[in-house]
Amino acid sequence: MVKVNETLSNVLGSKEMESIQWGELFSKIISRMTRSYQMSFSDHSSILNKGKLEPIDIQVGKRTGNKKVTLINNLELYGINITEFAKQCQHGVAASTSINNVPGKKSAQLMVQGNQVVFVGNLLTGKYQIPKRYIRGLELAPKEKK
Repeated sequence: MVKVNETLSNVLGSKEMESIQWGELFSKIISRMTRSYQMSFSDHSSILNKGKLEPIDIQVGKRTGNKKVTLINNLELYGINITEFAKQCQHGVAASTSINNVPGKKSAQLMVQGNQVVFVGNLLTGKYQIPKRYIRGLELAPKEKK
């Protein structure tokens, strides 16, 4: 049991407690903390941000004339240089790319011409070593033709 003093009662947000068990104390303190994450990179730099780490979001959209485009969000949150990534997509699949700033988003959005989900997924997991659990939208890849 832990005896609750004035500081602990302020942290816990309740004044009426006199003592509390260790497990309950830790769970209450952790539940009141805000989420944050820190990204460490190979060049020994790191980024500390508040909030939840958003996954890299890959979407397939349609434009005029039933043309498909691949939209990629949140690349910059993972320390990926978006212009370098766009250049790799241009050379890898011979497609046009553009970088757009979307209102309400933390990072810029990359648009690649055509359904390039397979190439983008392989590039992120292969060269950039990002685990698949941090990439959303890989199921949108075109199905293999028989």
